[in-house]
Amino acid sequence: MIYARTLKPEWNANNLECPAIKAEVDFPAPVSESRIVIASPVMELSEDAQLVNAARDGNRAAFGELYGKYARVVHGILLARIPPADVDDLVQDVFLHAMHKLPSLRDAAAFAGWLAAIARRGDGLDS
Repeated sequence: MIYARTLKPEWNANNLECPAIKAEVDFPAPVSESRIVIASPVMELSEDAQLVNAARDGNRAAFGELYGKYARVVHGILLARIPPADVDDLVQDVFLHAMHKLPSLRDAAAFAGWLAAIARRGDGLDS
């Protein structure tokens, strides 16, 4: 729970002051009035989701960006389970496996967790 404390006894909920940034926020309508706000849903894809979708469409550069972004994460996961001498090859295997299984990924924004799960399980990496 967040509590707000003001030093001014004449605190007005329609005019808030933020001393940290030395700015005032002025609300045009009294706080006691309730309004219905209708917002259209914004469907913005995360950068990962955009890269995954591009990689699904055959864009190897997009998959290369995903590799650059997550290779160290996969490397760290594998280091916890595999001798260091074998890790570099297995990082490549994880990404090759992921590239082949990319069409089966349901939520493109969940790529990072999905890739980490592949690295942790090691499913199909030896085939």
